[in-house]
Amino acid sequence: VKSSVGEERARHVVRELEAFHQLNGTALVFKKVQLPDLPIEVLLVSDEALLTELSPVYNGKRVRVAGYYERGQDRDFIVLSANTHGNLTHIVYHELTHYFLSRSLQPRPAWLNEGLAEYFATVDIDDDAAYVGGLSQERLQLLRTERLLPLKDFFEVDVRSPFYNETAKANVFYAQAWAFVHFLTHGPYKNEFHSYLTDLARNQVKLSNYIKTDLSTLEVEFENYLKLRIRTVGRDKLKISSEGWTMTTHPIED
Repeated sequence: VKSSVGEERARHVVRELEAFHQLNGTALVFKKVQLPDLPIEVLLVSDEALLTELSPVYNGKRVRVAGYYERGQDRDFIVLSANTHGNLTHIVYHELTHYFLSRSLQPRPAWLNEGLAEYFATVDIDDDAAYVGGLSQERLQLLRTERLLPLKDFFEVDVRSPFYNETAKANVFYAQAWAFVHFLTHGPYKNEFHSYLTDLARNQVKLSNYIKTDLSTLEVEFENYLKLRIRTVGRDKLKISSEGWTMTTHPIED
């Protein structure tokens, strides 16, 4: 972790990264991760530096983000805003999930990539266990007030889509992606989704090969899950083995 905004925030990010790293090898999508030899590099910067110099570009303009992941040839990077008004832990977990997914699932449709990142961003971690499947009240509120994308359009969103890059539209897409992954993980298709993820780690496969329900029926089932069941679903407990580690800090010369 390299910080241009002070040591305290950097220490906080290191602790969050180490805690989340304990999930590696436990959750299904993290079991076959082949990480690069060089450790991931995390840049912790000011809002201004992120917006004016480092954030992604869409249609010639910088996209306002709180953080993002980028895969490199021999090492990967995460860029984080240290002054974000959101939950920094949530953002760290979200971007580190992208890191793991990039090295374990090829390829990944946008809905799955962002849905899994949002799903694991809500994880609670203690000394020997992690609890996944927690609810995002912010996302649930948004889904109650905004119109969902039809599943046909939802599945077609990619990194070039306005629903991926324009803030208002992206908020809806990210919330729906989180909710749909929650539905697939805890709902009636959890076995099929498990098989899909297992095979996606080895081959290029389609969700429709595993969930053969027609889209209109699937849409109704998903909406009913959001309205009636999602708040009653308990979190899953994953056993983890905490590893001892130490933290050292060094000033970086200008």
